[in-house]
Amino acid sequence: MYVDKCPPADFSLLVLAMYLVTLDPSDDSRKQITPPQTLYLDLRMSFTRVQILITASTRLIQTGLLLAAYDYACGRPHAAYISIGTCVRMASILGIDRYNRLSEPMNGNPATGIRTLETQNMYWAMIMLERLVLYECPFDHLKPALDFPSPETQLPSDLISPTYVHSHSSPDVGQSATVGDLHSANVGSFGRQIQAISFLVQVLKVTDDSNAIPLSELIKLDEKLRGFLTILMSQCPAKHQCGANGVMIRSLVRLHQYILKRPCTPGHPEAKIQEQSHAALDTLARMMIEVAHDHLKRFVPGKIDSLPLSCSYNMRSMMDLMEDRWGHISSKHPPKGLEAFVALHEAVCKRWRSSLEH
Repeated sequence: MYVDKCPPADFSLLVLAMYLVTLDPSDDSRKQITPPQTLYLDLRMSFTRVQILITASTRLIQTGLLLAAYDYACGRPHAAYISIGTCVRMASILGIDRYNRLSEPMNGNPATGIRTLETQNMYWAMIMLERLVLYECPFDHLKPALDFPSPETQLPSDLISPTYVHSHSSPDVGQSATVGDLHSANVGSFGRQIQAISFLVQVLKVTDDSNAIPLSELIKLDEKLRGFLTILMSQCPAKHQCGANGVMIRSLVRLHQYILKRPCTPGHPEAKIQEQSHAALDTLARMMIEVAHDHLKRFVPGKIDSLPLSCSYNMRSMMDLMEDRWGHISSKHPPKGLEAFVALHEAVCKRWRSSLEH
């Protein structure tokens, strides 16, 4: 993280927010002087007070994003939505609410280049987190405050140190790919998540009940989604793509559930496509069973913070899917693998959602 001369108040808030999101209430080996609930409420109140004094700063935006991410992970997407809205308004004041306003001259200074990348990443963080949060909000009238950029827009960077940048004589190493460069090898974990979010945006648009999308368009989108998921899978475990994978699988589930809800008559060509959607959902469920077992083995409990914040939502979604499919096949026995989803969901909830229960 690049640190320049900034007001002590907003810098202190940012440090406190970073401490909050790394404080694991399920870790019995650490004695916590201040309970997470108290720390969270104190940070919330301090965040409001400092906004009155400073109005807007990049550190305040980063603090707001961490608070939004924390609320989202703790199962409060509506609170996260409000926090993101505050961040967007502050970003608008500072002129970083549109990508084409974010560039600043590098002047051969690696530190300046890193600061530019950091500002661009804040913009992308607002874009990504807002979409993830809205996906979990049940109100259809809620809309994102920031438009998703065009496919030609440069992707965010997995930030690297000024020393590394200087040694490679380029302040934007690893950041040359764009949103539409799906096959590019020069995309980091953050960039892949943004590309996955771009597909989620498309799925949310076509599954809007107010849109009469032809079935042929839904099939084409399904092919694109599966193609990109194949690209992501080919990069695992060389690159940590859990966040992007989760978004893509949720997008595919939503798309095929929407196809299954469309009315059709037996013998109609659409009925065959719905049979294919049933098969696709079963395949996705089997894939996620393997993922859940893998995550339980590799990340729980010691590395649970390596999992994306959306993990509990993804597990809950797959549990609902399998229970729905269980009812569809009229079986008296729980679907095989459901216990893995339940175990991983409980582990993630213990990490995040237990912090505000008291």
